[in-house]
Amino acid sequence: MAKRFNNLDAALKYLRSPSAGAEDLAPDAPAGSQLKKYQDFKAGKVKIDYTRASTSNPGNIEEVALEPFALPAASTDKYIVDISKRAKDNYTAAGVSEGVLNISATLTSATRVFGFTPARATVKNVTGTTASSATSKITGKQYKKKAAASYTFPFGSQASNGSFSEVKADIVAAVAGAGGNKGVSFKPEIFR
Repeated sequence: MAKRFNNLDAALKYLRSPSAGAEDLAPDAPAGSQLKKYQDFKAGKVKIDYTRASTSNPGNIEEVALEPFALPAASTDKYIVDISKRAKDNYTAAGVSEGVLNISATLTSATRVFGFTPARATVKNVTGTTASSATSKITGKQYKKKAAASYTFPFGSQASNGSFSEVKADIVAAVAGAGGNKGVSFKPEIFR
């Protein structure tokens, strides 16, 4: 469970008697409290459904080619990876380009390698200026959020700019240079 629930997990732990065994459940938290809502969620008594806005759907899945970071610098092998049409159509909104991401729509001499997951950059573009109220489906707590859209892009290496940290720095600079209220997070590539 996410770190934001650490305090609630600790509260459930401390509701139990010190002499209780590991299989003993905590007594019920007070009705209507955030802790009770969380306790019911953890026990599977409440099913949480998150609906996705139609503008958030990925659309068709398309293919691009990239050079993995794990291969030697002299290698010219290219792998085919997936990108959503929604992300591909929003390079400008995210502040990136195929050149910054080191990807290409040209699939000539590229192969699909199963067990390979490319490095990914997720750009969040906050488009709202006024925060609206929302309610947590897990705890019932009110919080504020602004309208935003996020896009996930695969990215790879290239001969002149080969390391993960160098490409990552280029992406951060491109996103920051595009202006607006944007942030970017990264996941490294995985070979299984």
